[in-house]
Amino acid sequence: MCVADLESHEVYRDDALIDAAPDKTFRILFNTFTADPSILFSDQGYVRYMTVVLTLNNIGVTNNISMVFPDFPLLTQPELIGGDGMFCNNTHRPERCKPRHACFCLHRLKVALNDVVEMSLIDDAEVVRDLYHPFHLHGHRFIVTGMGQLPEFRTQSEKVDFVERSRRYARTMPSDHNPPYKDTVSVPSRGYTRIRFRADNPGFWLVHCHFEWHLGIGMSFVLQVGEVDQMKKAPRDFPRCGSYKPDIYSQL
Repeated sequence: MCVADLESHEVYRDDALIDAAPDKTFRILFNTFTADPSILFSDQGYVRYMTVVLTLNNIGVTNNISMVFPDFPLLTQPELIGGDGMFCNNTHRPERCKPRHACFCLHRLKVALNDVVEMSLIDDAEVVRDLYHPFHLHGHRFIVTGMGQLPEFRTQSEKVDFVERSRRYARTMPSDHNPPYKDTVSVPSRGYTRIRFRADNPGFWLVHCHFEWHLGIGMSFVLQVGEVDQMKKAPRDFPRCGSYKPDIYSQL
């Protein structure tokens, strides 16, 4: 049974969330790929990877971006954010990133406070595997409005089109449908899961695969909800963070 078919025992029901046209819609295609060993340790090499079996050096991506975390926490030290230029997404990539190649940067998606947000999480794998990716959203809870597996498509646009055609809004469900709220959900292998939530908690929130090694190799992104001046401020005596890596070139 799919999560989208379950009923909640929770009395509270947000009908406006279920029926509303979303203010922001995102299609998140995720996958892992094998790094090319010939450039892995060169000047054009990759930021990080994980060796799974012998020569299989895996790197994780969402929308062909492998997440690079900043040296400081965005929420508690926002004064260090160097403008929107320090962020990237699938339409705004650094100039150093080549077309149709994985890009290593700080992946951020931004929504306004109280937006109704819909995300389609799409497993971009070529084959069906035993592995289901559990995706977790920090700071919010969501309802699941659709789930299924993809046919054997060759392109990402074909996969997105299929997911769009498979929409399953509450209007096609029983009028008393009361979906459960979740903060983590599995995405079927070579499949998709569509979630919907109200972005009512301002801040910078991580969205990631909950396999820790997938998170470690870049399968994540940051969801910014609202503007910095709408977010809660850290206490004055809150610990501050920075880069822990020494500047090796200054020691030479």
